[in-house]
Amino acid sequence: ADADFLKYKYLLAFDRAMNASVDEICARARGMGLGRQIAKGGYVQVARTRPQWDRLRDAVTEARSFGITEDDLRVLDVEQTSTLIDVTNTFGSVFTPHCAAIQPGSLVRALAADLRARGVRILEGVTVLSIEPGRIVEYKPLLDEAVDLASHKPARCVIFQRDVHRAEMRPAQ
Repeated sequence: ADADFLKYKYLLAFDRAMNASVDEICARARGMGLGRQIAKGGYVQVARTRPQWDRLRDAVTEARSFGITEDDLRVLDVEQTSTLIDVTNTFGSVFTPHCAAIQPGSLVRALAADLRARGVRILEGVTVLSIEPGRIVEYKPLLDEAVDLASHKPARCVIFQRDVHRAEMRPAQ
């Protein structure tokens, strides 16, 4: 029972942190002048079949057992769903307000400008093999192994060689 309590405690903390991060990103984006390019409108998952509806309601019931409240996740009936979005032939939906849409290119440019203003050097056009202290992780052998294990082999793999670290090629590559 103690393990279950801790599991739910950490799941709820994780959920709260994710929800708070949406608000933090929205506030930061607005602070960088992106107010017209971000919208926090939530997320609606619609059930069009009885099994989908049953699964959605079961998911909400389980979420409630973790401590997730109506403020974070709510079941909407057919009428509430059609009021929120223009959709027909549904059994209902589940809504969470913790979702936002943002124009990604604008966000990246604004973040880069903000970081540069703080003195951060941004390196573009650089392939990151791995960020690990004191070693390079070679991904080509991992690709080779995945292809060897695959039951449906790709006709070809496109491998872009970098001068930083040259991958050893197989004869057919």
